[in-house]
Amino acid sequence: MNRTEGIVSLVRKWIENGALVPGSKAPSVRQMSRITGYSMSTVHNAYGALESAGIFVARPRSGFYVDKIPEPADDLVGARSAALPDLSPAISIDALTHRLFASWNNNELQQFGAIYPSNDLFPVKEIHKQFRRALRNMPSREWETHSMSAQGDRGMREALARRYVEHGVAIWPDDVVLTGGGMHGLNLCLSVLTKPGDTVLVESPSMFPIFTALEHRGLRPVEITYSQQHGLDPDEFKYLADLHEVRACVLMPAHHFPTGVSTPADAVEEIARFARNKGLPIVENGGYMDLQYGAHSPATLKKYDEEGLVLQIGSFSNTLAPGYGIGWLLPGRYREGIIQMKFASNLISGAFLQRAFAGYMQSGSFDRHLRTLRSKLQSRMAHGLRLIAETFPEECRRDMPSGGFMCWVQGPPGFDSIAASREAMSLGIGLPPGPAFSACGSFRNYVGLNFSFPWNDYSESRLKSIGDLVRKHSQDWLRDADERPPTGRRFV
Repeated sequence: MNRTEGIVSLVRKWIENGALVPGSKAPSVRQMSRITGYSMSTVHNAYGALESAGIFVARPRSGFYVDKIPEPADDLVGARSAALPDLSPAISIDALTHRLFASWNNNELQQFGAIYPSNDLFPVKEIHKQFRRALRNMPSREWETHSMSAQGDRGMREALARRYVEHGVAIWPDDVVLTGGGMHGLNLCLSVLTKPGDTVLVESPSMFPIFTALEHRGLRPVEITYSQQHGLDPDEFKYLADLHEVRACVLMPAHHFPTGVSTPADAVEEIARFARNKGLPIVENGGYMDLQYGAHSPATLKKYDEEGLVLQIGSFSNTLAPGYGIGWLLPGRYREGIIQMKFASNLISGAFLQRAFAGYMQSGSFDRHLRTLRSKLQSRMAHGLRLIAETFPEECRRDMPSGGFMCWVQGPPGFDSIAASREAMSLGIGLPPGPAFSACGSFRNYVGLNFSFPWNDYSESRLKSIGDLVRKHSQDWLRDADERPPTGRRFV
């Protein structure tokens, strides 16, 4: 299959899984070029073929639109494989990220690489009760007032301020700005703190949507290592901050994604103190800080923020489901700039949803739900780690997370995670390769695994298939290793 045919197959797959429907606008030629990594001329040829087949219709000065649903592909496995064009080391982070997101729209896939927890963990019925209550109790005039608040619903901000007592952070409701989710909060921070061409210090590995946000803004990422055992190293942080003209940092010391490891409190405090002395703002991703396995919350940079230089973002995507699109931001000294930016980009804050969430939190249901959620995540993680120890090659390595739902697995030195990811798609398994978690394409022999989903015979067999893929795509290295003396298992 050539590149033009690959784009055609990708579009057909999007239509089959509902990502594109009749009447919807297709990605522009430039966007599709970024998504696939192919030239714009190749995309033009593919779109021309789709138009000739009657699947696309071109509208002058508007673009291409889906005109009809094509006949189903005869070879579903072939179509699924074609939906993920060749993953070469040279593709951009942006293109790879779009492919991973596209795969999550297919409910037939086993999503070990999903960026959010399993839907069965969320108390949707209880939240919907709060929706109905909020709708009944909200007068029309109050609705109009709250929907126009750029900072967000007052009751929701009060509930969040009380929640932060658990994390050792004292804030007022006016210190909180509600957002449309974690990525909305991140983009607000980047808009206020940076301009195109600035250098941003970011962890490696890290959440791949962060790299997309940096790339789209023309920002230059400098990577700081996030250790599987120790988290962030204060000495490396100081060295990189002094070596480069860093304008801002994006860090996640609590239940880091994808390792699940938290940075020790003394290291977090040292990083915050150095940043304070240097006047260096830090955007802290606090999206996972409520998902600890133990009795105590991990240390956060916001806890040691004395000058308002830490802008902490959070959301309910990992605790009350991502579909509601509610997050928050503690902007520190940048509060006025953040509010102005939010006013310009998203004036209506979704007061109805925020009021319903506030009622849910004030009822005490949220704390009870968190206890259950943490217990289930810890149990499912422990089960997944046991299965890795039993079914993956003995040269693999993984570490016990402190919280969250992601496990960062290091394969044998010769493991090709990109090739394994491509083959996993053809087997019905969504598996992001290690280079997706790095701005410079590092971690070729790593994969990130989401262990939040219920374990059953099917999901266990899917994980075993991943172990087989790790073994298969490490064959050359393992064959050479047969001549070396055994070193024992390296699981920690």
